[in-house]
Amino acid sequence: MIGIALTATVGAKALAGTLPEFGDPTIITTSTWAILIVVTGGLLLSFTPLQEMEEVGASRLGYFALYLLLTSIGAKADLAAVLDVPLYLLAGVLWILIHIAFLMAAARMARAPLFFVATGSMANVGGAASAPIVAGVYLPAMAPVGLLMGVAGYILGIYAALGCSWLIGLVAVGL
Repeated sequence: MIGIALTATVGAKALAGTLPEFGDPTIITTSTWAILIVVTGGLLLSFTPLQEMEEVGASRLGYFALYLLLTSIGAKADLAAVLDVPLYLLAGVLWILIHIAFLMAAARMARAPLFFVATGSMANVGGAASAPIVAGVYLPAMAPVGLLMGVAGYILGIYAALGCSWLIGLVAVGL
């Protein structure tokens, strides 16, 4: 499993290096291409017999990699930099309050349990890195549901963002 993951990563980075970067300033970089290739490859592989790697512990290895990712992100964070531009902090708080208002309204209309609201929120805000952790707090057996929600958000978000950037490019050319 580790060999397949490392091979896919190296292959995606090599292929991404051959693809053009777009935008001024650059929007689609080599790293963006690599992520797109890995996500698309992972989706395609999920329809092959490789999906049966779950039976030999793919989730345990995936969770280990997920926690390693969280640790590396946290190690790079510079919380003192937040105080340098307090307007961004205020904008972030306002954005999260809007997020909460929409989530609570949707949860009330759908009569969704708090588990789905909290996990869905983390899937939107924190993605696949934090959604399984929140789901696992409610019930450890639900951590895969959180991971699925986060990954589904990533998949939809990646392709929706590409579509939005294409539409914005059309508008910019038309102006």
